[in-house]
Amino acid sequence: MTNHRAGVTLIEVVVVIVIISLLLGLSVALYRNANRDLGVRAAAGHLVAVLRAARDEARATRSPAWVVLDVAGNAVYAMTKETAGEWHFEDTVTTGAFGKNGRVTNGVLVPGRVGSALQMTGSTTVDCGEFPVYAEDQGVAIEFWFYRVDAPRRQMLCAIGPQLEMSIEANGQLVARIGTATLSSGSVTFRGSDRWYRIHLVFNGREAQLVVNDALLATGAVTMKWTKGQALVLGASKGGCQGILDEFRVSLIFARERYLLPSEAKFDLPQGYLAPKQTEFVIHFDGEGRLDPRKHSNQLRIKIKSPAEEKEITINPTGMVQR
Repeated sequence: MTNHRAGVTLIEVVVVIVIISLLLGLSVALYRNANRDLGVRAAAGHLVAVLRAARDEARATRSPAWVVLDVAGNAVYAMTKETAGEWHFEDTVTTGAFGKNGRVTNGVLVPGRVGSALQMTGSTTVDCGEFPVYAEDQGVAIEFWFYRVDAPRRQMLCAIGPQLEMSIEANGQLVARIGTATLSSGSVTFRGSDRWYRIHLVFNGREAQLVVNDALLATGAVTMKWTKGQALVLGASKGGCQGILDEFRVSLIFARERYLLPSEAKFDLPQGYLAPKQTEFVIHFDGEGRLDPRKHSNQLRIKIKSPAEEKEITINPTGMVQR
């Protein structure tokens, strides 16, 4: 009778351990790849949401909006407007909204575009109080309606301390000075033309645009850091404007919440999108929600990639976002 011992050999134990180790290693690799895939998809979905929200904001406010791809910081954020003050000039005491009244000196009310407006006599001023500064690099948008009365001299329209001013020069050109930049209306002048103009100056913290009656007249890079305690004043006690001012609005432009891409995901921008030494790429939407043709000559294709996945996002010239 032959006796058989139950059990396993050392070789069998080693084989089982090796098999288990291989299975665990494979599972960990699959799990990591799944996380990488999920990170890319989530990042692409967030970028699409930011782009669509910025486009909708531009269309709703008839103002530019921007989406910034911070390639160096691996983040994305939008820059949009938030109204800080409005002055409709329905009376000369409580002239403002958002809790900001203006102190009117030497001005009278006359019929405006809608309701009343403020007749500026050349010495009229409106002290709108301190301009709010929450960040040194914040942007600002100033927009108003102005009925021009011809005058053969320089006329101050508005100013924020020494850091920003808008004026109509003796030659009839509209000029905006902000930080290091001077923007001019060029061949479009206000001389000898009594009519309503919608004037819009937009500074997004990087560059400024001068827009009149929805037509972009000038743009330029700006270097400036705001200082607190500066007053926003319309007109001037000497050398102020002559005409009618209505619906004056000031908005602040901020970078909205930054979204950090997962560590495995990165932006993959086509060659030529970033110039040497650039660390961010700015997507510009114009006041109709389209890709700004002065900044983008065609549709944009942006990829977000990881070692295991990639997603492409397309923005066509009309501003529509697809993936």
